[in-house]
Amino acid sequence: MKILGKVEYVGTAYNGWQKQKNGKTIQNVIESVLSKIFNTEITIYGSGRTDAGVHASGQRFHFEVAKEKIDLGLLKHGINTILPDDIRIISLVKVDSNFDARKSAKKKIYEYAIIFGEAKVFQKPYFCEVKRQISRENFEKTLNLFVGKHNFSSFTSKVDDENNFVRTIYSIEIKNDGNQAIVTLIGDGFMKYMIRYLIGVALAVANGKMTLEEVKKRLEFSSSRQVTSFKAPANGLTLVDVLYNL
Repeated sequence: MKILGKVEYVGTAYNGWQKQKNGKTIQNVIESVLSKIFNTEITIYGSGRTDAGVHASGQRFHFEVAKEKIDLGLLKHGINTILPDDIRIISLVKVDSNFDARKSAKKKIYEYAIIFGEAKVFQKPYFCEVKRQISRENFEKTLNLFVGKHNFSSFTSKVDDENNFVRTIYSIEIKNDGNQAIVTLIGDGFMKYMIRYLIGVALAVANGKMTLEEVKKRLEFSSSRQVTSFKAPANGLTLVDVLYNL
């Protein structure tokens, strides 16, 4: 049986999603719990990786087990009983044998949370602090440049890419609430550090360290790749959901 899981986690204490030999990662922890329950080694396959310190309210992963009849409600309860408090399985559903959590994904939704000023202690793990005065208008104008189909080679640390660094961002919306802003990005996929670079560049334009014209050139002249040095912190980023045609 192939099973699709949806999981939420606070990434603060983990070295990201991806399994590491001697590291504390989300994948390591979930695989350890599943292997204990099924008394055999279980490998899970995520919809994508999240960096160290990045959170998720809707990360997806699939795994296979030899059994064909499983009470998924009981399995979810059993997993959550063993998992630490900062990782929680939201749902488990049976999927077709050809399903792949990464390759079958149609859209991904992320949020990036910003506080303009100093964050309160309990906010610090979940918000990027921007203590300098910035132009919020230029911040929004920069983010709007990224909507659409572009070559984002200057906005990722990936060395090479099977899709030639081309991604489509369907929408970027900013919800302002006093000194807080939540940026929601929906796209067909995002490369390593890509969202953190996009936010970092938008903040750089907003505080005068870059211009809109420089950003446009990096999007238009992707053949002369120049990866930006402006990368926003990990803690403001949350993977909200991964969408499929199920």
